[in-house]
This record gives sequence, C-alpha cells and structure tokens, in this order.
Amino acid sequence: MKKGNTLILLSAVFTVLVMSFVSATFYFPDVRSITQGVIDNYVNIGEPILSALFGGYGGWTGFLLFERFLLFILLVSVIYVILGRFELFEDYKMIRWLVAVIMPLIGMRFINYEQISAVFGQYQVLAIALSSLLPFIVFFYFVHSVGKSYPHLRKILWVLFIAIYLGLWNTAQSDFQGSLYFWTMAAAVLLLIFDRRIEMYLAKREIAKRERWRVDDEIAKINRRIDDINEEIRMGRRTNPKEARKEIKELEQQKKDWERHRWTI
Repeated sequence: MKKGNTLILLSAVFTVLVMSFVSATFYFPDVRSITQGVIDNYVNIGEPILSALFGGYGGWTGFLLFERFLLFILLVSVIYVILGRFELFEDYKMIRWLVAVIMPLIGMRFINYEQISAVFGQYQVLAIALSSLLPFIVFFYFVHSVGKSYPHLRKILWVLFIAIYLGLWNTAQSDFQGSLYFWTMAAAVLLLIFDRRIEMYLAKREIAKRERWRVDDEIAKINRRIDDINEEIRMGRRTNPKEARKEIKELEQQKKDWERHRWTI
C-alpha cells in the first residue's frame, strides 16, 4: 500500500515537471485565459438574447441583466411548483411550463429600475441578516454545548464574545457596521444575564424530547401488538375472537392515553 502511494506521488511530480517543461518549450495559454475566453463567448451569445427577452422598460441593454435573469429563474421555479398544486394543471406539464415561463417573463419586461431595486434590496437585507446572525447562533450553541455543566465557563465565553464585539463597535468604519455590532453585543449581554434561565429551558426541552421518544416507542409497540392480534384472528389462531377484540379495544385506549400524554409534553 505504501509503495503504491509512493508510486502515485512520483508520477504526479513527474507529470508536473513534464508539463512545466512542455509549457516552457511550446506556448500554451494559461487556464485563466481559456476560462475567460469561454465565459466571454457565452456572454456574447447570451446577452443579446436575454436583452431581447427582458426588454420593455429596461430597453435592449444589459443593465442588471444577470440579476433579472436570476429573478426570472426564481419566479419560474416558484410558479411551476404552485401550479402543480392545482388539479387543472396537474396532468398538463407543458401548459404548466408555458404559464410558469410567460408570467415572470412579462413581469421582467415591464419592471422598472425602482421596482427591481426594491426587490433586490429585500434580498440584500435577508443576506445581511442571515450572515450576521449565523456567527451569533453558532456561538450560542457552542457555549451551551461546551459549557453545559459549567455555568462559569459559559459566562466567561459570553464576556469574551461581548468584549470582542465591543472592540468591533468602537472601531466600526460605518454607522451600519456600528449598529450591527452594537445590537449583536446587546443580544449577547441579555444572554449573559439570563444564562441560567436559558440553560434550564434547554434542559427541559431535552427532557421533553426524550420523553416524546419514549412515548412514540410505546405507541409503536401497541400498534405492533394490535396488528399481531388482528393477524391471529384472521388466521384463526384465537379460540375466542370476542376476547381478542376486547383486548384490541383496551390497547387502542392505551394508545389514546399515550397520544394525549404526548400533547402535554
């Protein structure tokens, strides 16, 4: 196994050396120029087509063309899925595709700059919110997983997090960055203050989850027992079917009790 790995490594090194030698002897364009050329060709072919499709208020220009194309794909996908919920279009996929393409195409042709900017602004807000919240959420679960049994460790980690964001807030280059850092720091301060209550709540949720698993297991056992009794009745293995059906009713009552208990957890 080790000889095989060594042979593969030597072959890779030899191949790189040979390619370097050949490249130095004969001119070959680098990968970047090849990729750039391919992209330019696709852009030169696709831009006039998309400009014609998304004309209207935008004219025959490539302004926000890529953004409009992405929005068009998003709308086509959503409309196609929605139309699939209607019985009228359920068996007519071609009509579904036509409607799903034509509706957003008309919208893209007659949308103006202010309207499309408002749409993209909402996606920008969503992207900023998710990207700023993600580190905070990850750190939250890190604190309560690492310091699950160590409340002092959790407080130290939150103080460290607050100190870091305090420094970021003081050195922010813009008001928007400052607001983002400030409110993240404020949320961390609240979590530090209510750390014990949060940990108690998470512990209760974990206990409730385990209890629900236990209840689901009991319900599954009852269902299997009911199926077995029905099978025994069907095969004639029960000498007293009436008694067997009475047992099934008792099991069904137990099942209802377990289901009610699950809702109270």
